[in-house]
Amino acid sequence: MSQRPESLKDRKETLLVPLGGLGNRYRFLGTVASSQILQCNRVTVLSPITDMFPGEIERYFHFPKNWKIRNIRIKKESLAIYICRLICVSHVIFPRKIASYGSRNLHSEYRFVASYNSITGYQSSGIELKTPNTKNISRPSTDYNAVHIRRTDNLRAISRNPISKFEEFIRISPLPVYVASDCEIMKAQMHAKFGGKVIIEKVGSNRASLQDLDAACEELFILKRAKQFIGSDGSSFSKLVEAMRDA
Repeated sequence: MSQRPESLKDRKETLLVPLGGLGNRYRFLGTVASSQILQCNRVTVLSPITDMFPGEIERYFHFPKNWKIRNIRIKKESLAIYICRLICVSHVIFPRKIASYGSRNLHSEYRFVASYNSITGYQSSGIELKTPNTKNISRPSTDYNAVHIRRTDNLRAISRNPISKFEEFIRISPLPVYVASDCEIMKAQMHAKFGGKVIIEKVGSNRASLQDLDAACEELFILKRAKQFIGSDGSSFSKLVEAMRDA
């Protein structure tokens, strides 16, 4: 068996594989980029293009110049197998590397892998979201407040955020309220109840197309600029808005 060269400093690499939608990928990349674990490592981002995230990732994020970005298309039927393999690697290998950071053990390794599942906490200072140059949504022309109501497949967000929470916010708001949601029925219900007090944009909510994903990015900046914002606890999209507003 051939031995590895003693000096691995130039060969050591961190492979980052962001999963999920816009909010989850931002959470993962921002948290990793602002941690010490990337020091002295060559960084490659391997971004799966899926039904949930149909675009190339550099379209939406500013990356450090020394990062290498690769986008890969994954068929829907093989995505589950891909993710299972990745989770196994990230749960076993990556936590060990974090635990041994700064020790000699880490410096003897050639590569370690990080995925969304291997990161806890939320830091966003390491990555910036690009200001969209598309115009699928019209920005409100006057001052406004905003809410993000997460529904559809996020059972945790649904259980933690009763509709009455958002309705009360809209009711007492002195300004019009921009309503963002992944559920078109929910937006229609809010419009039926509050009429002109809510601002509703008819944009795709399932993020299955590039246009829908672009619209989601535009909506992030609309929510960021609101005077007041109420999000959905348990939603990575709401968390991303809050991180942008705190920056």
